[in-house]
Amino acid sequence: TTQYMEEADQLCERLAIIDKGKIVAEGSPTKLKADIGADVVTIRLPQGDQFSQSQEKALDLVRKLPGVVRAAPFDEGLSVHAPDGGKTLLDIVRLLDSEKVTVKQIAVAQPSLDEVFLLHTGRQMRIEEVKSPARGAWKRR
Repeated sequence: TTQYMEEADQLCERLAIIDKGKIVAEGSPTKLKADIGADVVTIRLPQGDQFSQSQEKALDLVRKLPGVVRAAPFDEGLSVHAPDGGKTLLDIVRLLDSEKVTVKQIAVAQPSLDEVFLLHTGRQMRIEEVKSPARGAWKRR
């Protein structure tokens, strides 16, 4: 098992993504990424009191753009799938700017296992470090 998607992509012939104890996707990394069928535009919005309203407004707007195959919310903003991600990114920036939706960050990429995880769980993968016990905590006296 691993939580490192790059490691899984390189080493696994077959993998399963588990969310809340249930398998939500399985197959080879290549197949899972190909199933997305589009570039992924990730839009991060500023966190704060207006986050939910901004996210809902942005989602409604981008879903209407030509070329958008799928758009879904995630914990930091939106994930948008489009066959021509570069062109769609420009259209998204223009549209959100004209509608006064503030964007914190926007990026376009080919699908990775991180996007597969996001698509099937609605959340980004977070890896939290496990802190080792303080020095000397296990010393015998």
